[in-house]
Amino acid sequence: MKKNVLIATLIVILSSLSVHARKSDGTRNIFIPMGLDEGIVSYIENNAQGKFDGLMLNLKKDLSVEQISVILDYYYIKVQLCIDRLMNKNTVKTADGNAYRKKNAEIDRNGNISITEDEKSSCRYIYDPSHPDAIKEGPYKGYVPYPDIWVDSELDSMKLYEDLYNIFAAYAQKNIEGLTVEKIDLAHTYRIIFKLGGFDGKADEGDSGMSLFKGNAE
Repeated sequence: MKKNVLIATLIVILSSLSVHARKSDGTRNIFIPMGLDEGIVSYIENNAQGKFDGLMLNLKKDLSVEQISVILDYYYIKVQLCIDRLMNKNTVKTADGNAYRKKNAEIDRNGNISITEDEKSSCRYIYDPSHPDAIKEGPYKGYVPYPDIWVDSELDSMKLYEDLYNIFAAYAQKNIEGLTVEKIDLAHTYRIIFKLGGFDGKADEGDSGMSLFKGNAE
């Protein structure tokens, strides 16, 4: 645990330092050890004359206000979608009566952000025959089809997107005059909440000892 905290702290420090590193030829390097989405790399290469080698983002010129806004919007949306999944981990049916589907965000090389539903989401089938939404017949009889959402995985993803947001926020704060961008720190708060049982007071069913298996949603 201490080792993980030390590594995370080192990454934050190195990332913060590298945001301000400008080379003698005027280019700027940003250290991003956790990697970048393929869509973001394509957007930066297409619009900002930047290259990413897996660790360093090399910019031939500073990102514009519009470009940094697109990147920040994208990672903020990714964080919010993690929150949406966490809030719906025990949602069997939405208000309109349909099965809950996880949502994902993507960005294209022109900076267009799209949000789509995962139509092929699998389920966590939990045996609970008294539940009103339990399957009434067939091989899944008595099981309830919960969304295939795992708290630890979503919290880790949220922290990743949050760190990426904060790296670009620090860059904007330092290099774009007159622009104020606040860093976000939501993952830590949500991790504490779910350690205490989540918003609904229910622990993750995957750790509850109940009969559980995964399968494809119908």
